[in-house]
Amino acid sequence: MQRKLLALAVAGAFAVPGAALAQVTISGAVRYSVDNVDHDNGSAASAAGSGVSKWGLTGHSANIKFQSRESLGGGLTAWGVLENGFTVGRTNAQNYAWAGRNSGLGLDSTSWGTVMMGLWDSPYKSLDGVWAIGQPAAYSYSPTAPIFGNGDTTGSMPNPNCSVNESGAGWTISPAAGGGGAGVTSTVCAFSAGSKTSFQRRLNSTVQWWSPVWSGAQVLLAVQTNGQKANSTTGNAGGTISRADPELWAAGLRWTGRNWGFILGYESHKNFNLSSEFSATGTLLPVSSQSRSSKDDAWKIGGNYNFGPVQVSLAYEQLKYDLGTNAAPTNMKHKNWAVGMAIPVGNGAIRGSWAEGQVSGSAVAAGTSQDGSMYNLSYEYSLSKRTLLYAAWAKLNQDNASNRNFGTNVEGPNGWQQANIAGGDVRYISFGMNHNF
Repeated sequence: MQRKLLALAVAGAFAVPGAALAQVTISGAVRYSVDNVDHDNGSAASAAGSGVSKWGLTGHSANIKFQSRESLGGGLTAWGVLENGFTVGRTNAQNYAWAGRNSGLGLDSTSWGTVMMGLWDSPYKSLDGVWAIGQPAAYSYSPTAPIFGNGDTTGSMPNPNCSVNESGAGWTISPAAGGGGAGVTSTVCAFSAGSKTSFQRRLNSTVQWWSPVWSGAQVLLAVQTNGQKANSTTGNAGGTISRADPELWAAGLRWTGRNWGFILGYESHKNFNLSSEFSATGTLLPVSSQSRSSKDDAWKIGGNYNFGPVQVSLAYEQLKYDLGTNAAPTNMKHKNWAVGMAIPVGNGAIRGSWAEGQVSGSAVAAGTSQDGSMYNLSYEYSLSKRTLLYAAWAKLNQDNASNRNFGTNVEGPNGWQQANIAGGDVRYISFGMNHNF
C-alpha cells in the first residue's frame, strides 16, 4: 500500500517555538463495486423480500489510516494507529465510528517483538491472508465471511444484560434480560457487543503480543479484557442484572517462505452463550433452566504454494459450541474447508475458490440442515501499483436451515445490509474498482 508522510506542523498558527514536528503516515483504500444480486425464495417461499433481483453499490471496507512511529533507541519503537472505515452510500453510523477498525498503540522491539493494546483483529482472523489467495478483489464475497469463522464481527465479548444495538439514549440493560421495565443505563454495557458465535473477530479492549519473525515464522497471542463481567444482583431500578463471565484468548502461527505459506490458529470463548438467569418478569429461573456454562473453541490450518504459473491454497477449520441449559445441554460443530487458486494473466490475475461448510450436533433440529457452500471466480486488472479494476461472480448455496451472510455492506433480500433468507441461494455479479493511497 502506497503511503505519504505528512509533517503535521503543529507550529503554524498555534506553533510553539522550538517544538518538534510529528510525522504521521496517512494511508488507506477506496473500494467499491456495482453489483447485480439475485436472492431465491429460500426455505419459505412466502418470506418477505424473497425472489428478489436488484442492483446495488457495495463498499468493501474502504478505510483511511493514520499512523505515527517514534524511534526510542536501543531497537525500541513506539507507535499508534487510528484506522477508520467510511462509505459514500447508505450507512449505519455505528459501523463507521471513529477508530472503528484496527486502532491501538504499542511498542516494537527488535529482540522481543511487539506488545500492543486497543481495537485489533484477533490472531485467528488475521491469519486468513495466507490461505485466502482465491478471494476476489471484492472480498465481501470471499468464503471467509459466509463459510469460515461463522461470520465477521467487531466489538466486546457478549453480555446477557446488554442490548446489542446502540440507541440515542445510550447503552441500556436489555428489558428482556433485566426483568421488565425500560432498562437502566449501565456501565456494564459500555461497548457494542460482537456476535456470540463468530470466530472472525475484531477485538475491542484487547492486549496482544506478536513475536519477532524467526526464519519466516511468527507467533501471535491475544486476550480480550473481561470488562463485561457482572455478578447477579437484584433490586435495581429497572430490573435485575444477570451473571456474566465471558473470556477470550487466541493464538496463531504464520510461517512463510519464498514460494509458500502456512498458518495454524486457535481461539477459545468461555461463557459466550449465557442467557439471563432471570425471566422477563424478573423471577430467578431454576438452575436446571438456566443456560449452562459454555466453552466454545475453533482451530484452523491452511497454506498456499506458488508453482509459478498458478498459486494454490488449502484450508480446514473446525468450530465447536456448547449450548442449551443445565438440564438439557446441546452442542454444535462446524467443519469447513476451502480450495483456492490464483493464475497470473497479463497485467492481472484470475482468482477463484470453493468452500464447503457442514454443521452437525444435537442443537441441529431433526429434518433440517445448516450446510452451505460458496463459489467465486474473478478477474482483476491492474492499471497501476495502486489501482485495479475487476469483474467477479459469486454463488452461495444453502440447505433449508442455513442462514449464512456475506461481508459488510452487502445488499440483503429485504433491504440494504440485511440477513439472507434461511435456505436461500444468493448469486452476485460485480464490477468494481480498488484504489490505494
